[in-house]
Amino acid sequence: MISVATIASVAFAACLLTLGNVAAAGDKPAADPLKPAVVVAPKRLDLRAPDITKLFSEAQLKEVLSKALDPRIEEVEVEGRRSNEALPPSSPSVWGGIAAPFWALAHPTQAWRIVAPLPPDQASRVGNDAPDATDPSRAVKIPQ
Repeated sequence: MISVATIASVAFAACLLTLGNVAAAGDKPAADPLKPAVVVAPKRLDLRAPDITKLFSEAQLKEVLSKALDPRIEEVEVEGRRSNEALPPSSPSVWGGIAAPFWALAHPTQAWRIVAPLPPDQASRVGNDAPDATDPSRAVKIPQ
């Protein structure tokens, strides 16, 4: 049988929960279920180039155009390094055969390379290397 104290404590807890929900609902007005919610679309990013007259004054534009060889020709000057000054980074040389898992353990971020085909910067060397006389796979077998 349920005691009167248990019923009273359950009723008291229910009152507290109900009052908490009423207080929370009173903090902000409830949305009208018949009125559709207004969805505001995010503002689109404008990536168009600005007008050049807004970037430079008219005097600056005249100065640049006066230095041009032919005012009708547009020129672009790009500063940079020549390709022989800085070579692009090459892909790592992956160990082959039974040593491949050990290489993968040493280079965990590049481990996928042990199952991938040769990268273009290494594939161009296949068959173009000079023969290596110390390579045991190229040893000449002398018939007896």
